[in-house]
Amino acid sequence: MEEINKRSIFQQYLINRLGFLDDDFLLMYMTFRLFHSKSGYIIDSLLYEYNLKRSLEVELKPFATKYISATDLSNFTYCKASFAISKTYYLPKNESAIKGTEQHEISPIISTFKYSNTKSGELNERSILDQFIKQQNMFFFEDLKKSAMVFSGHYKDGKGEEKIYFKSSKGNYVGQPDYIFLSENDKYFVVEEKFQYQCDDDEDDPTSFHLNHINQTVSYLHGISDFDIQYGYLVYWKYNFYGDGSINIHACYVKKIIKSSVTRSHITSVFEELRKFLISGITDFDVSKRNANKCANCVVSAYCGHKTGNFDNLEVPYSKKFWKLKYIPFPKELRPPEIGTKSG
Repeated sequence: MEEINKRSIFQQYLINRLGFLDDDFLLMYMTFRLFHSKSGYIIDSLLYEYNLKRSLEVELKPFATKYISATDLSNFTYCKASFAISKTYYLPKNESAIKGTEQHEISPIISTFKYSNTKSGELNERSILDQFIKQQNMFFFEDLKKSAMVFSGHYKDGKGEEKIYFKSSKGNYVGQPDYIFLSENDKYFVVEEKFQYQCDDDEDDPTSFHLNHINQTVSYLHGISDFDIQYGYLVYWKYNFYGDGSINIHACYVKKIIKSSVTRSHITSVFEELRKFLISGITDFDVSKRNANKCANCVVSAYCGHKTGNFDNLEVPYSKKFWKLKYIPFPKELRPPEIGTKSG
């Protein structure tokens, strides 16, 4: 019991040192952070963050504003602070990013298609894709099966080719969709796939498509000038694990996005907001819009000072002043007994 009490005291000490406001966000953040903790103790992640911000040892990236990428637009939409941090520091590759690369390599689309100039009839009537077809996604698979892949950002033919990034006609946007296809009606479309953990397949799964993923997909429609992209599919592959730990993709949800003046206006607005932020180096940060679950699951959470609720503006490059620790006396309950005194 004494050990548990000491751990609780030390945990509160770390929370205070990191500068968290004592509000509803903190309570929810701690709950979600515990859920995402591998060890089962939130104190481990708090201590890691504390040591990181105390040492200030992190390598800076060269700050570049020449291009805005599709990934930049996605990250900026997801969280401005997370975007600024990722733009500023070289960060260790996280486990989810590694898993994401592995998942793309076993994507049902990659497993089915190879590069081909044949527009239709290239696929057999039955393929690995058939197991994922349901009423709600049939439109996607019917289109896919009658189309030819003209580009893949993941398929490797053994020649060790470099990644290909497409630029806009103005040259200030770059993007690399997962796939570009040519339909049987001679229309180009993109496919952007994401992988999300889901324990079981549920016909009534209320899947919502995240705005940052939508913006990323829309940017391809209007930013890529090499192909006349007419529409795009945002694909969520749901997966769980087999007993041996290997990935089992078991469901597919799809959103179709058609190129229009509305999508152009929307993505142009996001692009301009991001461009102004990069040029000025500063923007407002709305503390009330912090999302406890999002912050707890964020891959750059340890590098972020904005989740504490203490800052209403944001800078890029991300300033280490946002890492400033508050002075809090070390708890007397955790101090070693003084020499000459009896403990217990």
